Amino acid sequence: MQKPEVRNPVATDLSSFVADQTTENVEQQMDVTGKDVEPIFEEETEQDSAGVVVKRLRRSPDGRTEQTFLYAGDGVISSAVIRQDGDVVEERRHDASGNLVTNSYFAGGFKQREIDYRANEQVARDITYLEGEPAEETAYDESGRLARRVIHREGLRMEVVAYDSAGWASQRSNHEAGKLQGESVTYNEDGQVILQAQYVNDQLDGTLAIFDETGLPIEQSEYKEGQLEGETIVYVDGVIRGKTVYRTGKQHGQATVYNETGQIVQASHFVDGRREGEAIQYYPSGSPSEQATYRTDRLHGEVVRYYPSGLVREKQNYKDGVPVGDRVEYDHKGRKSTVEDITQQHTKHARKGLRLAKQLIKLFGKPFGILTK
Repeated sequence: MQKPEVRNPVATDLSSFVADQTTENVEQQMDVTGKDVEPIFEEETEQDSAGVVVKRLRRSPDGRTEQTFLYAGDGVISSAVIRQDGDVVEERRHDASGNLVTNSYFAGGFKQREIDYRANEQVARDITYLEGEPAEETAYDESGRLARRVIHREGLRMEVVAYDSAGWASQRSNHEAGKLQGESVTYNEDGQVILQAQYVNDQLDGTLAIFDETGLPIEQSEYKEGQLEGETIVYVDGVIRGKTVYRTGKQHGQATVYNETGQIVQASHFVDGRREGEAIQYYPSGSPSEQATYRTDRLHGEVVRYYPSGLVREKQNYKDGVPVGDRVEYDHKGRKSTVEDITQQHTKHARKGLRLAKQLIKLFGKPFGILTK
């Protein structure tokens, strides 16, 4: 899969939007006259009781342009406004140290652009407006790299794109009224999709698909109102290795496990998150290796284990997860023997072995480490 097509950040000289922190330079940058022309503004000032200027008002002779500067008590500029024909065309806000915080531009009575700055004069966020409403928002990290772009759609809908350090999209999502709505896609650093999900009102609702770094599927699940609902499929190396069904977030229905060739190795049934009824395990050949019955997630009833040949190997009864009665075992020929029978056979063979050892000692002498009575 190719890298997703992503718009690169606009190559803008952001210095044109950064005002010097000093009051004098802020006023000079907002002067509409040329650098080689003497200022022609009429100026008025207001001072506090200590004689410190707290407001400066500058007007052009024709009265069309007006600049207003407000200052903190210590003479540090706190805000500046430019009006043209009575309408605001630019506003600047500064922090307590005089650093530019926000620069806003207006036209026709509507805000057109707003730029937020960090204390080091780096642009943190740049918002463009259409008829006074946000149209696109671009955010930058502390290194000045593109971090997020928000594209506002009709009404309260918007698309959010997050970017990695290399400038590639790492996640795309859709929102409405501040909540996730519709498709959300996550990418790895190579641009490969690793997660796709559907949302309704901030909750998973629809198909969730997870992929590995090469694009092979890992899991596909169905959700409804934030809970698993329907079939979930698990993959290993792109091959289906498990299927199960959920209802309201709990396993409910058939659950099947497969080997790498697609053969069933285990099948069981769930009710409200608990194993219920028959559960079967299989050999690679496809013949059953074990059959059991569950009640409320506990073994209940007869458990039968088989040889690969299909003959019964062992039987054991259970009640509420506890073994009941003797375990019965069978040899490869199908002959039955209880645990007591097997113990007796082992004892019999041990006695025969001991008699044989004594006979050998008589013939060849006692080897080092062998003790007999």
